[in-house]
Amino acid sequence: MRAWEAIEKLLTEGRSWSGRERNCCFLNCGGQRFADVSAVTGLDLEHDSRGVGIVDWDQDGDLDLWISNRTGPRLSFLKNQSQAGDRFLALRFVGVSCNRDAIGARVEVIARDGSAHRRVRTLRAGEGYLSQSSKWLHFGLGETTAIDRVVVRWPGGDVEELRGLEAGRWYELVQGSGAPRPWTPPRRSVRLTASEPGSAPRPGSVRVVPHDRLPLPRLEYVDLSGATVSIVPAARGPVLVALWATWCSPCLKELKDLGENRDRLRAAGVEILPLSVDDLDADWGSRKSKVEPVLTGTNAPWRGGLATATLVERLNAVQRTLLSKKAPLPVPSAFLIDARGRLAVVYRGRVPLARLLEDTGECVRGGKDARDAALPFPGRWYVNPFGADLLAIPRELLEVSDSIEALDYLIRHVAADRESLEAARAVSGALNAGTLAETYLDVGVRLAKEGHGEQAVDALRKAVSFDAGLWAAQVALAEALQRQGNAAGTLAQYRKMLEQRPGDPAASNNLAWILATRPDSTMDDAREAIQHALRLCEATRYQVPSAVDTLAAGYAAAGQFAEAAAAAEKAIALAAATGQHELAAKIRDRLRSYQAQRPYREGPGAK
Repeated sequence: MRAWEAIEKLLTEGRSWSGRERNCCFLNCGGQRFADVSAVTGLDLEHDSRGVGIVDWDQDGDLDLWISNRTGPRLSFLKNQSQAGDRFLALRFVGVSCNRDAIGARVEVIARDGSAHRRVRTLRAGEGYLSQSSKWLHFGLGETTAIDRVVVRWPGGDVEELRGLEAGRWYELVQGSGAPRPWTPPRRSVRLTASEPGSAPRPGSVRVVPHDRLPLPRLEYVDLSGATVSIVPAARGPVLVALWATWCSPCLKELKDLGENRDRLRAAGVEILPLSVDDLDADWGSRKSKVEPVLTGTNAPWRGGLATATLVERLNAVQRTLLSKKAPLPVPSAFLIDARGRLAVVYRGRVPLARLLEDTGECVRGGKDARDAALPFPGRWYVNPFGADLLAIPRELLEVSDSIEALDYLIRHVAADRESLEAARAVSGALNAGTLAETYLDVGVRLAKEGHGEQAVDALRKAVSFDAGLWAAQVALAEALQRQGNAAGTLAQYRKMLEQRPGDPAASNNLAWILATRPDSTMDDAREAIQHALRLCEATRYQVPSAVDTLAAGYAAAGQFAEAAAAAEKAIALAAATGQHELAAKIRDRLRSYQAQRPYREGPGAK
């Protein structure tokens, strides 16, 4: 597995990049030695830490730490409990001719006792990964009791010396002023209560609102009479599809709560559709006998039905497009679908009734924009950083091997031709012909591997129509047509490819091979095959065994068996010399045909 694939796998599974490795802290002992003080300082946390912000948070003269973590808890504060006394100097800078914050200033504090130890700091705009420490420069003075001077090299090159600074004080230095300005921290009481580091509590319910409502793939379930019923595209929403199980206590409580509030829900206009995920692979009769009594016992006013494995898989794929952590769907889970068959909200865990009523109102009234509803706070937009990603769901469907549905989604909901692409771009500004072609290519390749030849050709034709320059799609289309046994289509595709890339070795060789070896090959086919094969052999100086083999097949198709045998013998020698023993054996079989005055024939498949 490549490095980036391993990292992506860790991210999508919500795991730490560093495993169980604890944070480390090293103490400079002077010279070239450091001591590991991780445990004694309390910094050896198990968190997947990323950035450190250094600041005198409580303004007691020593530096405290804010640590950001990729996993919970997302933020940790470590208070420095040492007794700083007056063994520090804190400086803040104001630029005049340079930038206002004096970013880039280099500062040296020189002690009066003539110590050779240099105390140098540089004011930076960022430290570490996505981290910004305080703009106060803090100098630890140790045993130094008196400061001789401070030398500031301002951004731009000005150098300034300042005297009269005392240990244990805060000063503001204004560029060019020549004198430090004492600063006194405001009087305030900062009470911090220590806590044991631990994981963030898991919420009972998580509400996820997509920033843009996307159409859903086809969703079908089996009702309690055994009939297959479509939820999407037969939208009659808003519909809350609630996934539950008979063994799940929170699910039963949720069904009961929803049933007790059926009048309020009906007044809001939402239909509740509880679908059991019990025994997805079992037959309908056994599932019904298990589920129906439980629904009856909860006094639920909705008959509900039985989820299928396909429905659960597709809903799981949909919710994975919204979250970077690819966690499977829990039960209970619910999906609020609007009247146009688009996803409005995902609820992981129990559905909060008040929240559901509010979300339903937004669906019915068309209140908040989906982008605004996705945020937990109000605000004004100056630019829209979000665009609908119409390719997200089909890509995720590919991840769960639902390639037929991925193709259907692209055709119905994204774009099937250039005209519909323009309409789709009005919804998703980031969508373009290139990215759409690549997605169709991925779908087509997957369909071909799964044996869906007709659908694969359809997908690959669309990929080529959106981006004729996508050579991988051109190649995949030719191969898909070959596997279908469509000789005419394959020949036409290779000829188009050679118009685009004259002399392309693979296209030339494959075209010549099909012309020479197909069962109904004509003399004109044989002559064309020889022309392509000769050009290829001359371009490769007769050193590629497969090209010479194709030339031999062309000669045999034209009835030139002596030339065919000579070319075949050369191809055998080349293949053997390059270790292609399997190819050499096949050419020997063909050589026997040529020696018997018979051309080599095979189906339209690739060589």
